[in-house]
Amino acid sequence: MSTSARTSTRIPTSFGERLSYARRKAGMTQLALGDASGVEPTTISRLEKSGKKNRVFVETAAALALAIGCSAGWLAFGEGKPGPIPLSLTGFDRRLYREGRNRRVLA
Repeated sequence: MSTSARTSTRIPTSFGERLSYARRKAGMTQLALGDASGVEPTTISRLEKSGKKNRVFVETAAALALAIGCSAGWLAFGEGKPGPIPLSLTGFDRRLYREGRNRRVLA
């Protein structure tokens, strides 16, 4: 089995893996995601490359999820399904965004 075949069926387990997976599924580059989310592309690159111990502001995770069109709960914590979500945020995603300002989570 080729490497690309293995990675396409593997379930992303870390925040960085989920971010990269969701961004690619959405057909976005890191630059396009940065423009859409307001998060610097260098930050997106760092988040995607870092290991399992990844600290990120909840607000950043929510902004990335909204720009990609996936669930913020799935992106930040691996909870639920990746999406797509409706254009309006789910209740959990709204709460995560509202309550998470300036709070960091270990994703």
